Amino acid sequence: MIFKINPEHIVNFAFFKIGSRVEVLIEGWDDYIKCYFGRSTADAPEVDGKVFFTSDTPLVIGEYVFVQVNDCLEYDLLGEKVNEPAK
Repeated sequence: MIFKINPEHIVNFAFFKIGSRVEVLIEGWDDYIKCYFGRSTADAPEVDGKVFFTSDTPLVIGEYVFVQVNDCLEYDLLGEKVNEPAK
């Protein structure tokens, strides 16, 4: 049996992360868009989307930070570094 996927039924799970705080492993800096990127503790490398975020202070690649998610793309999250996890 072959199933046809209706695009209306595809859920963008990144959308449901907007407004939350996620813990992110900093993987690098993107010179083109001038922000850091990494992945949350729930994301697999090279499989899941990335988290792109800004910070008021310089960060160290390889460290974990908390990011407030403010928006999303199809698979990626967009946000800003915050100093503490959500309460």
